[in-house]
Amino acid sequence: MIVGERLRELRKVHGLSRRELAEHVQIGEANVQRYEDGKSDAGSEIVVKIARYFGVSTDYLLGLSDNPANQGGDLSLQELNALAAWREGNIREAIKVIVDDE
Repeated sequence: MIVGERLRELRKVHGLSRRELAEHVQIGEANVQRYEDGKSDAGSEIVVKIARYFGVSTDYLLGLSDNPANQGGDLSLQELNALAAWREGNIREAIKVIVDDE
């Protein structure tokens, strides 16, 4: 089961609504809400889609690791978010994430 708290945190850090996330990973908005609320389990295909979208490991989403880095890397959550924005072609968002003090 996806740890809903982590999914919600990733979504908010990326500034996405549930609808926007649902569109990006091609699932229903209601499913995103159920995953975040812990009322439904996502199948492995959905977990992989979400992990790839956010650039985190599936272990992190499943609560098996506290390190969000994919493939054992040493990137922080902030660095992963900047990289995800960069890969999406959103250079301004990448820079914003990098310079944000929070």
